[in-house]
Amino acid sequence: MNDYQLRVKEQHEVAPRIYEIVLKGEFDYHGALPGRFVDVQVPDQAFQLRRPFAIADADKKNQELTLIYRVNGVG
Repeated sequence: MNDYQLRVKEQHEVAPRIYEIVLKGEFDYHGALPGRFVDVQVPDQAFQLRRPFAIADADKKNQELTLIYRVNGVG
């Protein structure tokens, strides 16, 4: 497993409680294809477990990774 630090470029609500987030940074985009998963670790000690997110888009040229998620609970 490789660890990468990406920053949030933008985030917006696409439907009630459903968000699209675009992450930017150096990342191994070779295997980053829509439908595959990435495990996201939140930089907060309260949430120590990584959360799996399906990749919606991976833009190697602009070094951007797009995820879509639904807010459900505190974590």
